[in-house]
Amino acid sequence: AYARALAVAGRGDEAERALDQAADAFAGTSAEVSVMLARCEMAMARGDDARALRTLSKVTPASPHYPAAVLALADVHLSKRGDRAAYVRCHRELAEHRPRDVSSHVRLAEAYVKVGEPQRAVAAYEKAAALAPNDAQIARRLGAALAATHDFERAVACYETARKTREENAIRARSAPRRGRRERTERPDSGKPSESIHRDVDETALDMQMELAELYKRLRRWDDAEAALERVADASGGGEKRHSDGDSTFLGGSSLSSSRRDVRACKLLCRVKAARGDQNGYGDALLRLKVAQEALVKTAESLGGEDKRALEAYKKALAETCAEAAGRFASFHDVESALRLFDEAARFDPGNCAVMAQVAGCLLYTSDAADDTPCVD
Repeated sequence: AYARALAVAGRGDEAERALDQAADAFAGTSAEVSVMLARCEMAMARGDDARALRTLSKVTPASPHYPAAVLALADVHLSKRGDRAAYVRCHRELAEHRPRDVSSHVRLAEAYVKVGEPQRAVAAYEKAAALAPNDAQIARRLGAALAATHDFERAVACYETARKTREENAIRARSAPRRGRRERTERPDSGKPSESIHRDVDETALDMQMELAELYKRLRRWDDAEAALERVADASGGGEKRHSDGDSTFLGGSSLSSSRRDVRACKLLCRVKAARGDQNGYGDALLRLKVAQEALVKTAESLGGEDKRALEAYKKALAETCAEAAGRFASFHDVESALRLFDEAARFDPGNCAVMAQVAGCLLYTSDAADDTPCVD
């Protein structure tokens, strides 16, 4: 850290001397690799990539520092020189020298994904999965790689395996003895017990369900796709709300990430309903999307975690959903509901000329309908 600070301050000679002293002091210890990596970072900062490559290349497979050196070498090849082949070669050599190490095969697969070779990534993930058959995340990544090769049937099988494995792991974890975890806490303002801030919502599992639903849609397995999306809604738990007809929305929590996922789930449900020709179901899904988008806008406004442009984009998307739902009501001659939704669309995106034109058309239709009503004396 001291050497890095000197380098940042422009005192390169002093930084080199500090690294020389550190190399002597930590020779033969686990900290030796940190000194070597720091020296390489300084060389790259000066634009001397060749020196960094020479230093890292001197580390042999017999050294305990070999994995760290190879990973740093791969990063130099890709980020500094744009040499994708050398980047992959580093990861491949590491996996070959550590054939029983799961992480080496996973890194090799990720390297293939990064350079756009999903087919080879599949082979690397399969080796990792064979070494760690109970790792749900590896099964999920294998499924994603298979999907990238358009092998959707095998991808679905991997995702289903990952889902079941994760559920089984969660059951085992819940049945294991717990230490130091408080399920309920005291509210300082009321003295009454409240639910712990910890919520048993598995965000990764929900994202996995979303990816699985997308695959089901690709395979035109509509019922399976909807079932996966309903599992997302059911797992959302504490934040769930319901429409008057009993359908649940995807409102799983107050975080921006979960709110954005809820919106994605509702959009996917809309696409599934539309693809299978379920017009009534599409209309219901559209209203569920509206509720989820409203929750996203409120969450973004309350947490302040999004910039102004992102918030405006959320509002614009909400306005478009309101306008589409309004158009559906107008086509069913439900003018009152249509105008209400058009009004909401205009409120969230007041400068949308298309919405204003739709409102004018709806009002014109209302006026014409009134003129055509016969008078009764």
